[in-house]
Amino acid sequence: MSELHLLIIWSKGLYKKEKIISDIKTKFDILRIYNIKWSVNKFSENLSRFYSENLPKNSSKERHCGNGVFTCILVKDNNPIYEQRKTSRGYRVVNVNLFDSKQLYRKWTGGGHKIHATDDISETKIQLAILFGFSYDDFLLKEHSSDQEIDYDYDLMGAHGWNSFEELFKILNLSVNYVILRNFLNLEEQLNVEHPDVDLLIENKKLVIDLLNAKPTTNKPYRTQYNVLIKKRKINFDLRYVGDNYYDSNWEIDILNTKKVYGYLFIPNDEMLLYSLIYHSLIHKENISLDYINTFKELFTKQNIQYKMSDFVEGSLLTILLSYMKYKNYNIVEPYDLTVGFNNNILSKKIYIRISKERMYRLKFLFFIRKIKFFYKIILNKIKQ
Repeated sequence: MSELHLLIIWSKGLYKKEKIISDIKTKFDILRIYNIKWSVNKFSENLSRFYSENLPKNSSKERHCGNGVFTCILVKDNNPIYEQRKTSRGYRVVNVNLFDSKQLYRKWTGGGHKIHATDDISETKIQLAILFGFSYDDFLLKEHSSDQEIDYDYDLMGAHGWNSFEELFKILNLSVNYVILRNFLNLEEQLNVEHPDVDLLIENKKLVIDLLNAKPTTNKPYRTQYNVLIKKRKINFDLRYVGDNYYDSNWEIDILNTKKVYGYLFIPNDEMLLYSLIYHSLIHKENISLDYINTFKELFTKQNIQYKMSDFVEGSLLTILLSYMKYKNYNIVEPYDLTVGFNNNILSKKIYIRISKERMYRLKFLFFIRKIKFFYKIILNKIKQ
């Protein structure tokens, strides 16, 4: 089966462009050739996002590859062969037709990384999306061979912010596995609320940060909140990822693998949504809000699960949750993000879980701050009186 790949000749390798394109024509079908120009003030950021590396302005890689106009060649490999090769990320199984050609062209351009090529289909999907906003499948099916060169004066998708949630999620849909965990019914309203917030569950946090062009809201290493510019407004994204103990990692994998389509988004299926929300309301929160109870009723009804009003008190809900988790072989886990709640008060009624020292210190500190605020209010009231 044919595969779509891309090769890039960075500006400092363009003196071998004719020779490289001539060789490519003997091995692959050229679908399109782009001469891409990135903004001078965005080049370093674009390069970092493209390679998913933290490359500062004027990095050694940027100086080596060049920051001028570069050429991107989209090709179709009609006879892909996969074998193991030693790469910069260790030994990996790659498309050797592309990989070996890349190594050859790097020799022609004096060594180093003046030539880039995708190693597999997943990398092609990601880079097509972030470079052009293209769908891999649509492009492969519809495009005809052409070596006509096209000037393309655009930065990476999202380089200057996003025009809408739909534009942003189009890129995620084309490139990564994700779900919006909750509050997807009123997503567009987040653009107007005082404290906008979107909760994503993903596989690869660094990759999604680069795709979104997200910036951290804090320098705390355990915090996973980032802001993303949408319609010229900073929207907070909490990036939950497989292995972060927000949920049991097996549960996180199951949520991603059983996701369903909702408009232009991916969301948990009804079962995963119900029990992940029960978990979130009991374990991550101090109290269950009325909104959650109404959602539980709707989801129970949707799945033909009989319920009584007494099921929605904490103790009964915890029994329902633990029964489900035992059946699915999921565990209660303490989140690595210390700003996420961990309601050990309710858990201790059923099971014993020892919380980390870091969380214990944080809880003591927050308790101390609350006390100070409480006494400050009392003193303030006495002064006013």
